[in-house]
Amino acid sequence: MTTASSYPVADHLRGPDPPVKVRLLGPMQVLVEGRPVPLGGRRQQAVLLLLILGHGQPVPVERLVEQVWWDEAPPVKAAATVHVYIARLRKLLGPGRALLTKNNQGYAFASETAMVDAWAFDEATDAALAAAGRPGEICAVLEPALRLWNDDAVFGLLGDEQWAIVAARRLRERLLLALATLAEAELALDNHASVLQRLQDVAGRHPNHEVLTRHLMHALYRAGRQGDALAAYENCRRYLDQELGLQPGLELRQMQRAILDQSPELDWRPEQLKLDAMALPSRNRAFAGREALLPAVVQLLRERGRVILFGLAGVGKTQVALEIAYTHPGPVYWC
Repeated sequence: MTTASSYPVADHLRGPDPPVKVRLLGPMQVLVEGRPVPLGGRRQQAVLLLLILGHGQPVPVERLVEQVWWDEAPPVKAAATVHVYIARLRKLLGPGRALLTKNNQGYAFASETAMVDAWAFDEATDAALAAAGRPGEICAVLEPALRLWNDDAVFGLLGDEQWAIVAARRLRERLLLALATLAEAELALDNHASVLQRLQDVAGRHPNHEVLTRHLMHALYRAGRQGDALAAYENCRRYLDQELGLQPGLELRQMQRAILDQSPELDWRPEQLKLDAMALPSRNRAFAGREALLPAVVQLLRERGRVILFGLAGVGKTQVALEIAYTHPGPVYWC
């Protein structure tokens, strides 16, 4: 039995959009009922962004003042000004939604994960890292997560703020980590064409990223482009030497040697997939709502050997398939 449905690690990556949606993975934007809203001036935007970057945790007013006026001495009534900004932002985000909350520790952006693309991307990346050794699951999680990126994280008017620069750098590092993790999983599934499509431009813009370069070299070699694979190594080696005074690490040098030797270890073999294909996603939720379908699907499997589940998104196809797979007596392949 096979299923092509994505593993539901992050439910917020599917289904209808929430009433308020925050985009940080690209130009900073807030959508209310699908329409962008004006966020006010630079300092008001800074307050909102600092609360969002707090990931639901309270941010003290003192810290908001310190960060918002990081480049100059704050005015005497800076704390009162922050309260004004909060009131305006609450009005912009919609009265009654209680997205900006306050307690004795400070203010917080009390959004669900579904409402902030950066939070959703972080959750998906963590889930992919936890699925090490299961490339099918990694691809199912990261492919929709990477589509959340619209452009570089620049935070609009706040691009020159030192704390915003640090936050944007962290998001870009997580992006590169996700790309490298997905490339490794796709190579394990013999999908080198997808790796080439994703990485050729990215690796060129990050010539010091040895993991991306190594996966790109491997994909180029699998595509029959040995010369291009060696050229990618040389570009990385030259940058490390001239810009950083470093030499390539052991794994990158080993990839170069394997390509020069045309090592069979670089070729994909079907047995590489079997361990992953047999490893089902962890059973992390109770099955409910479609119990009546199970006997019929099991009977069809016995009679015909193959069953295709179809229906609208979210009706439970994946969960029905998984529930049967968990109890199926024969070999089960998850793709």
